[in-house]
Amino acid sequence: MGFLSSRDVKALFSVNRVLFSIAMDERYKESLIGSLYSKLTHRSLKRLVDPEVASRVRTLIFKPGHICQLLQAELAGQPVDAFTQMRGSNVEVDMPWRPGPHPHPTPTACMPPEAAVNNILELMGQLCFLRTLQIEIRGREHWYFDDSQIDFLTAGWEAFGSNLRSLQLNVPLEDLGKVLPSFPKHLGSLENLSLSITRALFNTDETNIFREILIPFINTHHKGLRSLSFDVADQFNTFSPLLKALLPMPSLRCFKLKQPFVGEQHTNFSGLQHFFKVHRPYLTRFDLDIMPTFTHHPIPFAFFAQDCFNVPLPKLMHLSIHLQHFPRQYAGGMLPYIHQFRSTLRSLKVSHYQWTSESLQTLVEGFTSSGILKELEVSILEFSPDILCTLGANLPNLEVLSLDFQKVIPEGQIADPARYPFNGKLIPLFCAEMADLDFSQWRLRSLNLKPLHTDISERILFKEALANALPHVETFCGLDREEYISTRNFV
Repeated sequence: MGFLSSRDVKALFSVNRVLFSIAMDERYKESLIGSLYSKLTHRSLKRLVDPEVASRVRTLIFKPGHICQLLQAELAGQPVDAFTQMRGSNVEVDMPWRPGPHPHPTPTACMPPEAAVNNILELMGQLCFLRTLQIEIRGREHWYFDDSQIDFLTAGWEAFGSNLRSLQLNVPLEDLGKVLPSFPKHLGSLENLSLSITRALFNTDETNIFREILIPFINTHHKGLRSLSFDVADQFNTFSPLLKALLPMPSLRCFKLKQPFVGEQHTNFSGLQHFFKVHRPYLTRFDLDIMPTFTHHPIPFAFFAQDCFNVPLPKLMHLSIHLQHFPRQYAGGMLPYIHQFRSTLRSLKVSHYQWTSESLQTLVEGFTSSGILKELEVSILEFSPDILCTLGANLPNLEVLSLDFQKVIPEGQIADPARYPFNGKLIPLFCAEMADLDFSQWRLRSLNLKPLHTDISERILFKEALANALPHVETFCGLDREEYISTRNFV
């Protein structure tokens, strides 16, 4: 066996360096700095102080609560458990729970909290190519972060501020002033902004925070934002004024709103109406998540007949409506609301609202004339061959279908002389009806369903009938045709 020449060895060096660089990029493209009990935090704190490694990070998840807790316990000269009991609070840490006969040993920090803080301050200034920053301060973590005098992020804003594209803040309103860059600092590449609107203390007055911190920050970036998301956890009387105070965002394409609904007389949507009027020429996606905060449903209320939902959005292509625990008698007006976008809508998702076969037919018939709806995700009471016939006939160009349901009909069994002419073996009625259908003209490519039966032998028959009737579908529940039929997993 001969030896490689020096030239060949040098060529391999360059190949290995490329592969090594690709592997390092993949390993460090997303990093976490959170609980000091976490191995992922330990890796980040040890490795990201190296500028070569830090330059590979594209996404950083920063959870400073636990570090602040341990640091303050150390400064107070107390064990963290005693310090936590004195404060009457605790911070969730990223420690896996392991069952066993013995109690879980007391965790130890991956490095002293003061050393961790020093490393954070150093590495923040080296994340020059960071694209996404997610900051989380949840619940009682606010107490420790608020007491801390450490400025974790100023060096970071100087390093990655011009390259950052996405900013997600899951922090209480009281902490916004400490995590956002000082006004009028402008993040020149910021396109996606996601904000959690919640209070750490019930008696916090959000008015000044909105006016002096949040609104100026959003308006500073109004020209470049393409996506804006609000997760409103509390009932704020000033949230509508906040929406009205925002400058027009000519690049905005996606708007997401999660908001509690107290009742007709207590939830003000005038700000949403104003926001839609200002941004109607731009929006192509709207995600709505409404959370009712009551259990008594007095008078039926046509929620979707409100003025804010009558504002035309002529470019809307993607609509998502999430109605968990939302009373059916409050969903009046939803069909006309959806149908007003029949000429532009490409995808529709309605979660946690169960359609009957009749209401689903009314829904899809509204899109028959346009024929441009490509993706549909809905929940139905009963899944049947008739449901597929309705969808196939009215949505011939549909490509992706996701269905949630309570049960499969028709129930029962019938003899199948074609497959079993001699022994009279029975097959499910569902399978017999599916065998008589022809969906060869339907352009459906992906079908996502709940498991069709709990018994594996019955489930295989159901899946075979479904796959045979839909020849153009390429993936069933994320699996190709053969995998879907043969897998014994609960799919």
